[in-house]
Amino acid sequence: MWRNIIMICGLLLLVGGMYLAYGGLKTSVPERMTVDEFATDHRSPGAVLLTDARLNLLKAVVVTEGKEGKIKKLYVPIESIEFLQEDKIDLLLDTSDKKLLRIASELYRMSKEEQMKHVVYHRDTLLQEIELSGIMLGKTSMRASRLREISTIVPNLADDFFLLRHHAKVSLVRSLIISVLGLFVLVFGLFREKKADPPPEIDSAPA
Repeated sequence: MWRNIIMICGLLLLVGGMYLAYGGLKTSVPERMTVDEFATDHRSPGAVLLTDARLNLLKAVVVTEGKEGKIKKLYVPIESIEFLQEDKIDLLLDTSDKKLLRIASELYRMSKEEQMKHVVYHRDTLLQEIELSGIMLGKTSMRASRLREISTIVPNLADDFFLLRHHAKVSLVRSLIISVLGLFVLVFGLFREKKADPPPEIDSAPA
């Protein structure tokens, strides 16, 4: 009985790992599209490359760490010529890109008066027009900790917003581990020897 249960568990792990690997491979190649195409038509998790993104770093929400308040990541609304986000944020970028962090850090250290002067002479730097690649996540596919952080610090989020994890790629490590574990359990179950039943006790007649 236990041998059969072990084999069933191994088979389930093996099939589950292979299914996750198939899904990962299927979504590992970024799908090229405009921001407006994703926002209005596509709207599903997976690897994407947004070809006409605009980032207004003046709207960036910074996440800091340490006593010095070093910026470790930014949350920036993703827009384009055809897709503007004014009332609610439907599409958000999660980035730790070094270049964007440097620009935001310089602006973050300035006073309000210095920022106003800086914007006049560095408009092209603060209004980035770039291609964005990464993994698009819906609310149901985000970790609870990430969703909690975003909901806490980013204002005016839409109920069904999407988050683009900048430069992220699909990882097949978890599915590989599950598959190998399932294969190991299955092989263990196949070669597990049944324990022989103990011989019945024979009552000896008194002499």
